[in-house]
Amino acid sequence: MNDSTRRFIQSRISQYYAAAELEMPPRFGKREWGFFLWGGKGMVRPVAFKRRQELRAFLVSRAPRHVYFSTAYYRDPQVPMAEKEWQGADLIFDLDADHIPGAEKMNYKEMLEKVKEEFKKLLDQYIMGDMGFGEEDLAIVFSGGRGYHVHVRNPKVFGLGSQERREIVDYVTGKGLDRDILLNSEMVVLDERGYMGKPKVKQSRRLYPRSEPGWRGKMTWAMMLLGQRLKGEVEEGREKGIVKEIMTYPGVGRTTAGKVVQGLQGPWKDHPARLDALIQGDPNILDSWEDERVTNAFLEMVVREMAVVGGETDEPVTSDIKRLIRFPASIHGKSSFRVVPLTRGSLDDFDPFKDAIVFGDEPVEVEVSREMTCFVGGEKAFGKGPHEVSEAIAMHLLCSGAGEIGGSEE
Repeated sequence: MNDSTRRFIQSRISQYYAAAELEMPPRFGKREWGFFLWGGKGMVRPVAFKRRQELRAFLVSRAPRHVYFSTAYYRDPQVPMAEKEWQGADLIFDLDADHIPGAEKMNYKEMLEKVKEEFKKLLDQYIMGDMGFGEEDLAIVFSGGRGYHVHVRNPKVFGLGSQERREIVDYVTGKGLDRDILLNSEMVVLDERGYMGKPKVKQSRRLYPRSEPGWRGKMTWAMMLLGQRLKGEVEEGREKGIVKEIMTYPGVGRTTAGKVVQGLQGPWKDHPARLDALIQGDPNILDSWEDERVTNAFLEMVVREMAVVGGETDEPVTSDIKRLIRFPASIHGKSSFRVVPLTRGSLDDFDPFKDAIVFGDEPVEVEVSREMTCFVGGEKAFGKGPHEVSEAIAMHLLCSGAGEIGGSEE
């Protein structure tokens, strides 16, 4: 990044912080703050502020690239860590597009759409569902980059240690899940006489009702969601994609994956296809396959549909009781987007390419360094070379490293 580009970015960020509404976290004077500066090496920390005006003065004068505050509360946040005296911490979940299976094949817009789906699952089914927290206990935030954060600020979580927080992550991701206890299993006699007089038996496995608490009820819920998703893909002729998805599971080859997809499309009992049985939440669906490998592969599909982002989330963020997290209302220095505080109601319609933009429409000349697609304010393709764009697009291109300031600097 050249000096002209850096000066341009910092001037616009400084102007933003001079007028921005700064939504301070609770007990912000007990939190440690940290900053990355433009052209600086390493994080500036520990820093503490007693008043909002002190933070604003720092942001306006330094126009930092990234702004963070601690999830933890300390007796004295400005001294070295060994002397701070930890007093508790918020419970943080960080869902990032990097955790989404197949993210490498998605563009930026597609990744943010997918990670929002998973984030809503985390909020609705786990944090506000199983854990019972209300929206008044939560701070919901678009990270400004590739995902979303939720801060749980109920006093019940403040004293949790790293191990307890790690177990919460395991619950929402399904790590170490014993699937046998999630199913209603019983031995069914198929033939009283059987071979040499021994009864022929089979283990019958059924799903629990949707109303069952915890993961047992979620299995049925996830199966119904899975059925809806797969039916749409089948109707669009994307069966090969489903086969490839199943083949990513440990120990599942093409033959077994193909049998799963073939079986889903075939009729079963009164249903024209097993997919319809899935959508209706038929608890006996697991008995519809005789091949145990096919049944287990299907179960893996259900579990991955139920777990947050297919069984992956940022465990270090949640388990770290001294973590620094992005400050809502700050500018993300790699995207130029605002880190946006949200509510559960506003999350559904939130569009980061419109609602996280804080810079204006003034024309700016930018020398684009590579071919790329920008989604700020609508999808636009840029070739390498000079372009006159709005300030909002310019800031996004410059901060993401896709160009330098061009022409004469204002």
